[in-house]
Amino acid sequence: MLLAVGSLLALAGCGGDDKAEADESSGATTPSPSPSETFDPVTDGVPTGKWVYRTRTVKSSDPAWFKVGTKSRSVWTFPAACTGEGSCSGEVESSSGFPKSFEWDGSTLVITRATEKPVETTCMDSQSGQVIPGSKVWFHYEYGPQRFEPVAPVDGSAPTEFTGKLLITVKIDRWNDACDLPPEEQDDERETESSTLTLKG
Repeated sequence: MLLAVGSLLALAGCGGDDKAEADESSGATTPSPSPSETFDPVTDGVPTGKWVYRTRTVKSSDPAWFKVGTKSRSVWTFPAACTGEGSCSGEVESSSGFPKSFEWDGSTLVITRATEKPVETTCMDSQSGQVIPGSKVWFHYEYGPQRFEPVAPVDGSAPTEFTGKLLITVKIDRWNDACDLPPEEQDDERETESSTLTLKG
C-alpha cells in the first residue's frame, strides 16, 4: 500500500592617515577606529534584504516521499534593520509562502518553522498502482530548527553567504479502514536537505 502523495509534494572603516600625519608634527596623533571597535556582529552582521535560498535533498528514508538529489529555490526577505541587544529576531518573508522566524546571535542564524496542519490524501494499491476507492490518510510535515553558519568569519563585515542543513519529517496522523496501511508505511519518513543562503545581488 502506498500513499498517493505526488501532487501534494510538488509542494567599513575609513582611515585618518592625513590627519595623523598633520598631528605628528605637533607631537599628537588621532587614532583611527578599528573594525572591531565599530562593527557589531549582532546588529551590523544580521541578514537584511533579499536572499536566495537553495536546497538539495542529500538523505532520504523513502524516495516515494523524498528523492535524493531534488533541488529547490526561493527568495527570502529579512527585515531592514535590527536594534536588539545580544541577538536579533523577527519574521522572514519567503516567496514559497511558508512562514518562518529567525534569530541571529552574531555567529549563527537559526530558522524555525511552524508545524503544518494535517493534509488529507488517498492511498494507492502497491500492486496495481491504482488509488483505493474511499481511502483517506492524513499526514503533516515537521521541520527541525535550521542552523546556518556564515561561510566566512563575521569579522568587520556582514556575511553574504551561509550554509546549513534541515531535517524534515513526515508524520502519518491517521487513516481510515479503506486505506489499511501496512506497519512499514506507518513509520515516520525523514529527509535531510543541504541548504545555502546567498545575498541576492
